Formats: sequence, structure tokens, C-alpha cells
Amino acid sequence: MKKFFLIVANIIGILLVLLAIEYLVYTASIEEFRKVINDRPPNKFSYSFKETYWPNMNNYFNGENNTTFGRKPDGLEYNSTPITIFGCSYAHGQYLNYNQTFSYKLAHSLKRPVYNRSVPAKGFSKMYYQSENESFYREVPASDLVIYIMIEDHYRRMKLNYLNVTDNAMKTTYKKVGDKLVKEDFSNPIKYFVNSTYTFKHLKNKWVDLYINDPQNAEKLTDEALLYFIETRKNLEKMWNRKIDFVVIFYNTWQSHQDMLKEKLEKNNFKVIKMQELTNEDLFTEKYFSPQTLHPTEAVWDLLTPKIIEKLEL
Repeated sequence: MKKFFLIVANIIGILLVLLAIEYLVYTASIEEFRKVINDRPPNKFSYSFKETYWPNMNNYFNGENNTTFGRKPDGLEYNSTPITIFGCSYAHGQYLNYNQTFSYKLAHSLKRPVYNRSVPAKGFSKMYYQSENESFYREVPASDLVIYIMIEDHYRRMKLNYLNVTDNAMKTTYKKVGDKLVKEDFSNPIKYFVNSTYTFKHLKNKWVDLYINDPQNAEKLTDEALLYFIETRKNLEKMWNRKIDFVVIFYNTWQSHQDMLKEKLEKNNFKVIKMQELTNEDLFTEKYFSPQTLHPTEAVWDLLTPKIIEKLEL
């Protein structure tokens, strides 16, 4: 009996230590996040995270099962073939009003409907996830042009989902198994719990930073990114029953990764545009990249939308 109570006491002690570590990591993470927000320089509108982010959530629409993706489509008054956009907060136009975004300006410049299915803090997985699900095709009509706007952080998001790793549709992650993308299974309660802890996420985040910044892994990362594009295009063309032009726009990525992925994409009949090659302007000055929100401003899309249209000969 004494031995039994000793074992129980040890288990409780270990759990208490783990909980203490989790609490310390959690509080450190919150403080770090708060510091990032508070360190952003104020502007004349006195932006804060709450003031700029949460009202912008109204720009989303709810799909089936209350799953939230992208913005409300623009240009539905035009009777022509739609364009579909994928990406993260840059493509979504986070912190911008709907009429300040790339999708709005593209729709009304071309007089075509544009479905912006970009999801802030996401990347390749959300594009592929949507292409796999029937609900997407009930909400987005067949397009002949698909645009993906890419930033360097999308490499990291292949390995680590933002804030959480769960089986929720908005947090779906995949593994590359051979030439296939396999959805990660978090139905095991132990795996679900471990992946949901701040301690594990913190450790995994550190590992991911090391992994994606190691030049030896550049080939693996670009091959994995390429697979998302190939499989997404395959799904879209099958479900829409048409060939599509698929354009990948590099907003910013590491040069070595960018050149390697550009070459692989073009070999597989994707069109590639580098934003910085469209203009001599520095896209990361305050005019084009807000120090308050750390996101592109409307001025970027005023500058680049007509240049993208010209480049694509639309």
C-alpha cells in the first residue's frame, strides 16, 4: 500500500511540475505577444491590436459548418468568369477595408468577380484543404485564373500551424508522404493534448525555425511547397472540369528558396511573378507597409494591381 501511494505521489508531483512549466511558458508567450503589439509605433488613429484586428473579422463570411474562410466575393455584378485568390493575411487584406484590398481592386479593374479565399495566419494547407472539400465548390464557381500570394512564413506554416495544432478545419496540417499530402490525425487524445500545450508548441516552434533556416533543407521545403500547388491545381481542375491558369506571386521569400521554387513551379507550368520585379519602389517603406499593423497598405495594391494585370496580359 505504501508503495502504491508513493507511485501516486510521484505521478502527481510530475504532473504538477509539467503544469508549472506549462504555466510559465504560457505567461511568457502572452507577454512576448503583448510586447510585439505594444512595441508597434502608434499612428494618428491610435491603433491597437483589438481595435484593428477584431472589427476586421466582419469582413469574413461563414461557410458550411460555420467554417470561416476568406472575404466576401467582390465584383459579383459583373457577368464574366471569376478569379480565385488564395494566401494569408497579405492576400486577404487584413487591417484593410474591403475596397482597399487587392481582390477588390482586381475585380473592379477587370470587371470580373473575384473570390478571395485567403485565410490570415495560414498558407499552403488552407489552400489545399479547401480544394479537397465539396463545400468550397458550392461557394466558389469555376474559375479560369487562380492566384496565390506567398510570403516566406508559409514555409514555416507547413510545419507549424499558427497558435494551435488541432483537428479543427481552420488548423488542419498535412504531412508529405511520398508524393502525397496526408492529413495529420489528432484524434488520439494524448497527441491532441500534447500538441495543444504551449510547452510543446514553443519547443516545436524553435525546431521549425532551425529547420527552415537551414540551407540544407531548402530542397525539401521547396519540393513540399510545390506538391501543395500541384495537388491543389489537380483538385480544382477536376472539380471545375476545366484547365486553369495558376499564378504564384512572391510578395517576399528568402532568395535561395524563392529562386528554387520559382524554377520548380515554372517547370510544372505555373506562372510566377516576383512583386519586387514589378516596381523599383521599396515595398517595405512605411507608405507601403504599415509599422502599426506589419501588413501591406492600400498603397501597395494601388501600385501593383495594374502592374500585375499588365504582367498577366489580362
